[in-house]
Amino acid sequence: MKSVLKALAIAALTTAPVFAQDWSGHYLGVTGSVATLRTAWTDVDFDWFGGTIDQRRSNLNGGVQWGYNKQKGGTVLGWELDYRPGHVYMNTDFGNLPPALEKTDVLRHLVTLRGRAGLAVDNALAYLTAGLARGDFKHSLIANGNPADGSSTPTFYNKNLGLAYGVGLEHRVSDRYSLRLEYLGAVWPTETTFTNGGNRYDQKDRVSFLTVGLNIHY
Repeated sequence: MKSVLKALAIAALTTAPVFAQDWSGHYLGVTGSVATLRTAWTDVDFDWFGGTIDQRRSNLNGGVQWGYNKQKGGTVLGWELDYRPGHVYMNTDFGNLPPALEKTDVLRHLVTLRGRAGLAVDNALAYLTAGLARGDFKHSLIANGNPADGSSTPTFYNKNLGLAYGVGLEHRVSDRYSLRLEYLGAVWPTETTFTNGGNRYDQKDRVSFLTVGLNIHY
């Protein structure tokens, strides 16, 4: 009889559900990522190229984040604030077009404030995230090497609020530390600018980050 009870106890333990790691509380972390800046310029007045030029450039990037989770059962809800320094610079020389044109697009900084919703299973947390993004972009179009040329645009900055969205997977390697793999994208409304000669261009920014990170939970 004892052997039967022992066998039943072992069976119950081996078939019992695996409870999720408790993700509740604050965390602070660092990230490293491949950052991609994508810009689209549309020549509305057909002054230069009469269409849209859509380009992208990638660079290595870092960042820091701070957030909070609240767990109930296997469901985890929270928020996160993060900062990324940018460092993505794109310079395009269209010297073969009359006039000779040089376009510059720079991602200088990015801050996002996002909500997170996820499912925790054992030591893993899979989540979706969405919220606000404040980018700091710098743009210019210079004709014939002269910023005052009629086909040049004054240097302008896009520091508006946009939409951030993403998906991630986090793994708890100990009570205090977790590793993260995350995709984060952000998009902003179209900006309108004019050349010194009065011709219109519509310009749109998008960014994406493929990120690995380390968080400390406390």
